[in-house]
Amino acid sequence: MINFINQYDDTNNMRSQIMISLFGECNMKCDFCFQRHSCYNDVKMTTNNINKVLNDFENVIAAHNFAPHISVSVIGGELFQSKFQRSYWKQLKKFFDSIKTILERRKISSTISVTTNAMFINDDVIGIIKDLDKVCLSYDLVGRFKSSNQLLLWHNNLNKLNEILDKKPIVEIISHKPNIESILNDDPHWKSIYSANLVEFNFLENGKGTLWEVTEQDLFTLFAFCLEHYPKIINVQYLINRYLTKSKSRTCSHGIIITPQTIKMHCCNRHQCYQQTIINKQCLNCKHWHYCGQTCFREFSTNSECYIRNFFDYYESWVSRQTPNFDDSLTVIK
Repeated sequence: MINFINQYDDTNNMRSQIMISLFGECNMKCDFCFQRHSCYNDVKMTTNNINKVLNDFENVIAAHNFAPHISVSVIGGELFQSKFQRSYWKQLKKFFDSIKTILERRKISSTISVTTNAMFINDDVIGIIKDLDKVCLSYDLVGRFKSSNQLLLWHNNLNKLNEILDKKPIVEIISHKPNIESILNDDPHWKSIYSANLVEFNFLENGKGTLWEVTEQDLFTLFAFCLEHYPKIINVQYLINRYLTKSKSRTCSHGIIITPQTIKMHCCNRHQCYQQTIINKQCLNCKHWHYCGQTCFREFSTNSECYIRNFFDYYESWVSRQTPNFDDSLTVIK
């Protein structure tokens, strides 16, 4: 095993994700948000910032080994706010067009996505997102909406985008602890969202060190519950699909984060990660590591804490309990 891992170089471990955070300013103040203490909340969206991010993006694409198909996710703070002027919308449209041009020039297939809290949708916003591959509407079952008017506005904007966009927007549920508890309790609000929409979980760092934070055990409990009760959640189907195909196309799913201030590369010293993982007997001695879809190598004292490993083990047990037609309920989303 160790000899094999030492030979497992960057050619096999291509990056597959770039996240671009253009600025930290938002029109909502959510206690659980990973940007709630952002050091660049006051950064304004200027032509200089766009040009810098685009230049960094092109340099990153040129310098790193990427998978044949990559994900490019763009967030703010919140990109779509009512206070922004006409010039901003023109700059933002040009930004997305330029991202596409850079990828096309490098002949890299991609899924370009944007995440919004959907508090503001107008013609300028629609003009930008209608040409993107994926539109995620961030949603919170507990704690975000301070009034019934905000909640109504979010649902109205979801309905508007469902009518206008060729591809259905995805409702992105924040995976903090109170939301997980709502799902486990079959909250009617949650069930209505699930039944009417494509749903996925957002696993960005939410509320670290607070009552919002989740553990590996929380995540395993959530995935095991959803496998049996809400199997069409995109994240659950992704893991099932990897398991069924026993995929060995491992890529660095944490990828690279680009902001106007810096380029941050997760798992950038991957050979050191391999050695530390081997020494601590973590992750790589798991029978599922070939197709778990992660190359961050779980930073925990024992493999038993890894929710992905526990989910795959649970899935094997679950399959053995089903009738021959068990997978009729699963329609894996590619």
